[in-house]
Amino acid sequence: MSTTTNTSGFAGFLQRANASAATVAAIVGAISATFAILAQQEAMQSNRAQAENERKLKEMSAAIARNSDARADRESYFKLDQFVYQEMVKLFELPDSTSNQVRVKKEAAITGLVMAMASEGMKGPLTTALSLQLTNPTLKEATAKAADYYKLEDEKRIEGVQVSAASTGRVPASKSLLASMKVDLFYCEQDTSPEASKAKAEAIILSMNTSGNHGHWRLRSLPQSVNDVPGMRVKSPQVRFNLSENELPPAQELVELLNREFGNGYAAPVNFNTQQVTMRSPGYLSAFLCGLPARSTST
Repeated sequence: MSTTTNTSGFAGFLQRANASAATVAAIVGAISATFAILAQQEAMQSNRAQAENERKLKEMSAAIARNSDARADRESYFKLDQFVYQEMVKLFELPDSTSNQVRVKKEAAITGLVMAMASEGMKGPLTTALSLQLTNPTLKEATAKAADYYKLEDEKRIEGVQVSAASTGRVPASKSLLASMKVDLFYCEQDTSPEASKAKAEAIILSMNTSGNHGHWRLRSLPQSVNDVPGMRVKSPQVRFNLSENELPPAQELVELLNREFGNGYAAPVNFNTQQVTMRSPGYLSAFLCGLPARSTST
């Protein structure tokens, strides 16, 4: 009887020991699994941190490169502006004894120099100064028109930068992308029928500003003296935009709108296209009525 009792007690002990071992093993396994998960998570976080650091380093390198390029550009523009200004001063200092023929030639040369080589920020002041000093009536009038154009462009650029700094860049979903934009609608003075383009543009501007759903529009002329400058030379209907200011979507909307508005009264379809530019004027789009087809004889 005592032997049986002892055997039964030992078996129970073994069972309890085995159960305890299984429990311990389960706990150890769970702890090991937890540590493995934690190690995996730590490795993933480390990889993400490393990737983020690499991304930031690339951004910093790109920013440094851009700043270096921008500084080089500024220095280059400054030297060009200084050269143009010095040449313009020489024109102003011509002695009274200079023949009219020589003076007119020098005026044309310096005006061309200013229009082609002066930086965007200096074209306005330089053309304004030139327009006051030129003696050739035709050149004087053309330069005065260019001065007016660049003055408005400078104001637009300054205002645009201020608006960009203060804006969240969000447009209510219920409104068009143009609702918060300003549109300069240009007609080209060198076109065959600029007055007809101007009249059509005036009617569209009145309609757009009255509706209030497509931003604020104003009419401007594009002088030939400005359009002859490299970088302009607009010869077809187009809308100019700056990609870095996220202006492509509203520019595309403006193209569709203008194609509808200019769809009637012409012998051939009017097709506006987008044209990317680098000049910054946040909040503004420029549309050009250049190279329009002939008016239909039925209108």
